[in-house]
Amino acid sequence: MLAPRVGGKEFGVLLCGHSPGEAARCVEGSRRHRATTHFLRAGEDTVTISAGLADSRADRAFEDLSSHADRALDTSTSAQSNPRRQ
Repeated sequence: MLAPRVGGKEFGVLLCGHSPGEAARCVEGSRRHRATTHFLRAGEDTVTISAGLADSRADRAFEDLSSHADRALDTSTSAQSNPRRQ
């Protein structure tokens, strides 16, 4: 797994060798775990995760993959707090 920062409070997570369903389960498990984990930091004690999932294919350019994930994330965050969308 690789999770580089892509801006502000956003990270891109690359899960290699996982099916879309496996990736969705991984994200959901992380989202649920983070929702119940409290951090000792001034003003903030929880972390939420909103996710947009996109699958990679050999014929898909990175820009297309990134755009698809961004659109899924936008849909996710406008729907509710702490969501996941594909």
